[in-house]
Amino acid sequence: MTSRRALTLAVLLIGALFIVPVIAQTEAPTAGVKVVTCAGEALIDGADLPAARQRALQEAFAAALTQTLGAYLSAESFTRNFESIERGVYHRTAGYIKTYSVLDETSKDGVLEVRIEAQVSTGPLKDDLTAMGILLDAVGNPVVAVQGQDQGVDPPASVLRFREEFARQGLRLADSAEPSDVLLRLRGQVQSSNALGGVGLHGVVVALAAEAVKPADNRAILSAAESANGAGLNETAALADGYAKAADRLFPIVLERLTRAWQAEVNTGRLIPVQVRVADLPALIRFKQRLARVFGVDKVELKQFQPGLGELLVRFRGAPAQLAELTGMTQFLGQAVAVQSVNAAGLVVAVQ
Repeated sequence: MTSRRALTLAVLLIGALFIVPVIAQTEAPTAGVKVVTCAGEALIDGADLPAARQRALQEAFAAALTQTLGAYLSAESFTRNFESIERGVYHRTAGYIKTYSVLDETSKDGVLEVRIEAQVSTGPLKDDLTAMGILLDAVGNPVVAVQGQDQGVDPPASVLRFREEFARQGLRLADSAEPSDVLLRLRGQVQSSNALGGVGLHGVVVALAAEAVKPADNRAILSAAESANGAGLNETAALADGYAKAADRLFPIVLERLTRAWQAEVNTGRLIPVQVRVADLPALIRFKQRLARVFGVDKVELKQFQPGLGELLVRFRGAPAQLAELTGMTQFLGQAVAVQSVNAAGLVVAVQ
C-alpha cells in the first residue's frame, strides 16, 4: 500500500473529512435508519475551542459512518476496497447522516472529546455499496461449492445455472479438489410430466430444493425451495427448461440468505491478543480507548499490565494481519504507535 493511500486512510479513520454540517437535532428512528453513539476528538490549538469542536464533530460523523459500515463490511473487505469506499462513501458522509445530537463534551490534556448520537440512513448506504460491487464482497468472498442432482437430467441444469450466477455475482467457486467455506446442495424432483397433445411439446412441473452447510462442522446455514413449469420438444428438454427456471427463481433467495448468514459469521469476530510495550498504565488506557475505534474492532479488554508491558484482548472482525494494518494506519493523538510484529497468534505493538 502506498504511503499516500495509508495517509488518506488514516485521515478518514480519524474523521478529518470534507463534511457538510448536518442539523443538530434528533428524530424518532424510522425504518432504514441505524442509531449509533460515537465520539470524536481533536487537539485544542491554543484557545480556539470552536475550531476544535468542529474538528471533533467531523471525526464523530466519520465514526458514525464507519460504525454503520461495520454492519455490512468485514475488515478485509474494508481495506481491500478502501479507495472505492473513500470516493463513493466517505466523501458523501453528510448524505448518510440524517440527524445528530451532542450528548457530552469534555476536554483533558489539550484534547477535546465530543460524544454524539447520530441517525444514519442505511438504505442509501447499502445501495451505494451494492452499486460499487462491495456489499456482496463484504462477506469476505466465501468459497462456495455447488453440488446436486436433477431427476431426469444429467448434467443437472440447476447446478450449472447456480454456478453461472455465483460467478457472475463475484463469489468464488470451489473446484473439485479445493476446500470450500460453504457447500450448497441442490435437489431437483419431477412433480408431473405430460405430453402436450396436438402441439408436439412436452410439459413438466419440477421442484428444486437447496440446502447450504458449513463443511467444517456440517452446520446448516440455509434451506429454500421453488418450483417451475418447463416445456420442450421432449421430456429431457422440458425438464432442463423447468430446472433452469426454478434455479432462476431460487437463486436470489439463496444469495440473500447466504449473504446474511455469512455476514453474521464474519461479524461474530475473533479474539486477538495484543501485547503493548508501553511505559505506564495511563498511556496503555489511552491506547486502548483509541484502538476500540478502529474499524472492525468490537471490544478491547485490558487483561494485565506490568511496568513496560500490557496485554489487551481484542474482539475483531478479521484476521490479525488486517488488525495490524488498520492499527498502523490510525493516528493516535499524542502517541506514537508502531506495530512491531504480527502472526496468527496476535500482535506486538510499541506505544510511546
